[in-house]
Amino acid sequence: MFWMFVYCVLSYMAVGITWAVVKRRLGKHKGARQALGIVLLLLPPLPYVAVYVQTAIYGTFMRADVRQALLDTGMSEGKVVRLRILFISPVYAQVLAEEPCSQGTEGTVLTLHWQSEHWKFADWDTTWSDCGSAEGNTFPPYPEAKEF
Repeated sequence: MFWMFVYCVLSYMAVGITWAVVKRRLGKHKGARQALGIVLLLLPPLPYVAVYVQTAIYGTFMRADVRQALLDTGMSEGKVVRLRILFISPVYAQVLAEEPCSQGTEGTVLTLHWQSEHWKFADWDTTWSDCGSAEGNTFPPYPEAKEF
């Protein structure tokens, strides 16, 4: 939750500075100022919207391949509690998979490559864990388990 807060504060500070500079330059063009203000306010949540849309479109299709990729890490039982698709292209995907562990949950970012009609495991990195140490690096930042 801390990194989400930092992201929001820094993003909206940048929006405020940009708005102050652009507002002065646009002068009397009220319609242009209003349109730009709306666009600037919508920019910080855009990465979250992108993840939500990608997950809604591809989530059910990729769930079985993500489960298999978790098994391929050798560190998991392959049970997916929650799935978020951070990035996807025709040949590459990064998926944040939340899975249960003995003391709660852990989040793992999986890198997958498209091969012969399936997503195949390429790499993994645990970003948070209630069961041990982890790095905490995902973008956009999401709250860790039991953080709020």
